[in-house]
Amino acid sequence: MLEGIRVLDLSRFLSGPHATLLLAGLGAEVIRIDDPRHGDPTFSTPPFVGPAGVSLRRTNAADIGLAYLKRCRSKKAITLDLKKPAGRALFLRLIKQADVVVENFRPGVMQRLDLDFAELHRANHPHRPLLDQRLPRDRPPVPACRCVRKIFGAGSKRAV
Repeated sequence: MLEGIRVLDLSRFLSGPHATLLLAGLGAEVIRIDDPRHGDPTFSTPPFVGPAGVSLRRTNAADIGLAYLKRCRSKKAITLDLKKPAGRALFLRLIKQADVVVENFRPGVMQRLDLDFAELHRANHPHRPLLDQRLPRDRPPVPACRCVRKIFGAGSKRAV
């Protein structure tokens, strides 16, 4: 369905990796871009699977977090340091071949990297649409725990 669509995935947590997982499942080529200092946060998060089976502790270097295997399936991955000029330049070259960029950094991170919406738009082909979906600046993000309390009730003892 999405064959021929290339997605650059800068996301790290929850909605971004899940969205790109769905795009990959529909046939898009998803290229994850990992930070060389940290990599994907779920790679070293238990439970692990490796040659010795599944465990809650990492028993050897070959053990990989199960969450990493789940959310990174059908995706390619590269390591790129966007804080360095060479990494940023390579990313801007990749943008020219991409149809979609997904990121879910904290507000202001893309601007500090000099990769904000305007810069991505300049680097991308002019005929390709770009979408920047952000909350209005006067509305802070709603913490997930507040949403859960609304669903289950403020005094709920349910484990979340």
